[in-house]
Amino acid sequence: MSTSLATPPKKEQGAKSAALQNGSRVPIARLHFVWILASLILIDAFMSCVKPLQYLQIPGVIFRDGDFQMNKLDLALAKGHPTDVLLLGSSTLLASCQQADFGDRIYLMSPETCQTYTGASSFEARLKQMTNESLRCMNVGVSGAMLADDQAILEQYLKNNSAPRAVMLFLSSRDIADCNLPAPDQSRVVQHINNSSLPSSQQGLMAAADDEIQKIWRLYSIRGDYQQLLEFISCAVLQREPTLYAAAHKMPAQAKRTADIKLNLPPGFLFFHSPQQSAQNQGRARAQEAALQGTRFEEELKDYYARGFAGAKESVMQRHCEALDKITSRCREKGIALIIVQMPLRQEFRQLVPERIGKAFDRELAQAAAQYKNCLLIDLTNDSAFNTQDFSDLIHFNKRGAIKFWDTLVDRMRKAGVFNHAGDELNQKSSRESARRVRRLRGDA
Repeated sequence: MSTSLATPPKKEQGAKSAALQNGSRVPIARLHFVWILASLILIDAFMSCVKPLQYLQIPGVIFRDGDFQMNKLDLALAKGHPTDVLLLGSSTLLASCQQADFGDRIYLMSPETCQTYTGASSFEARLKQMTNESLRCMNVGVSGAMLADDQAILEQYLKNNSAPRAVMLFLSSRDIADCNLPAPDQSRVVQHINNSSLPSSQQGLMAAADDEIQKIWRLYSIRGDYQQLLEFISCAVLQREPTLYAAAHKMPAQAKRTADIKLNLPPGFLFFHSPQQSAQNQGRARAQEAALQGTRFEEELKDYYARGFAGAKESVMQRHCEALDKITSRCREKGIALIIVQMPLRQEFRQLVPERIGKAFDRELAQAAAQYKNCLLIDLTNDSAFNTQDFSDLIHFNKRGAIKFWDTLVDRMRKAGVFNHAGDELNQKSSRESARRVRRLRGDA
């Protein structure tokens, strides 16, 4: 009796041993899974360092910038593409050209067509009226570009083409201070230009390496598909657009659909509300949806820029300021007129700029204008001609604002004598004014 109690039956004993074995396998399997996952993450992180992804992170979702704007750089900086006026800047320049040249038609264009656009037709037409010359203008505005990117673009352009008559920089304070973006020498613009300027043998080697990696390691080839799927799911859950381009273009598109509502009801169709009431209700609902998305989009932009300013390091800001010095020196060396335009911005954006960054930015621009007699500084930051109705968001113009911007800018250029023989004397006057501004800003610092 005691023996039977102390020793369980063989069948029960076998079941317990099997359970123990199965239980011991579970932690081992989980441990293997953890190690595999950790290894994949490490390999993925290593590949991101070797071949960095091009992305811009905004709260709630990753807004991916496609390669279209890098294609734009290839087109603009290729050999045999000379221009009279080279326009450099970020999306504020790009939006100004697009809105003034196309207006609402831009929302019917593909992302590739919009983001590879290098024209500035409205500006060219106004310059022709001012100078009686047909000056070719090329807009090389790239979303998210900083001053170091502008300098890299200018160097590559001068390497492949003859010097333009003028270089125009369209800047705001974020062009020297945005910690959301990579270091100046690691930006997507700089990396793309460096890769495209490699010898053809090295470019071929890199392309061959990519092909072999895709054959050998499927994770590399499916990584983009996996990220797109994750992005799609995240956007669906968070009710956001997958790209910054789509988010910015959805608001006016919705507003346009709201204004163009037309009901085509079949004869004898029965309804509880009149067609007019139904149209009004639909229009009101769509307008509210567009307003809600517009408010959320602006709030996210505010948060993005606020974080970018808050984490800005002095060392990085200094490197962008050095890039401005290099642009100025290069223009002086090549005899190129340099026109620096401080872009108009909405009051809500200007309030986000810390005082130290605003003063440093103003001081650097004034100093550049003071050091080069053929440099003109046009400050439109606080120009009273612009108001909230001129912007589609915090910093980008709508059609009305873009037309007003080019009119105002060309008027300032006309008064300064740009592109005429009296320009040198007027630019010297501008240099003296810039020198006084530098001394005043240094006294404030």
